[in-house]
Amino acid sequence: MSESPGDLIVAFRSFGRRLDEAMEPTKKDPSLADKGTPSARELAAELAALVTEAGRVLRVDTSGDVKAAGAAVADAIAAVPPDKWDDARLEQLRSLALNGGRLLRQIEAAIGAARA
Repeated sequence: MSESPGDLIVAFRSFGRRLDEAMEPTKKDPSLADKGTPSARELAAELAALVTEAGRVLRVDTSGDVKAAGAAVADAIAAVPPDKWDDARLEQLRSLALNGGRLLRQIEAAIGAARA
């Protein structure tokens, strides 16, 4: 992922959908969410905290689920004029986005391992 705000918008907007997809198997077998260390549920909580942190960086309300919070962050990123971005804030959001992707992959792996 580059540091462009457009890439960050796509990333944060996708977190809710990707989390729903990763957690889909837990609808049929809820116990899958709590198996493993860390569990998919714990990792999902980390993802929610990460999106909340991005909201703090942008000074936006991130109440609600990851999908709503991610959309709020994406909207806030889109609202910043290109000439108003500073490297430090872009790097902070980039780091959060990369960690969000990592957490989603860990959630998928945790559920996969729990199903095995």
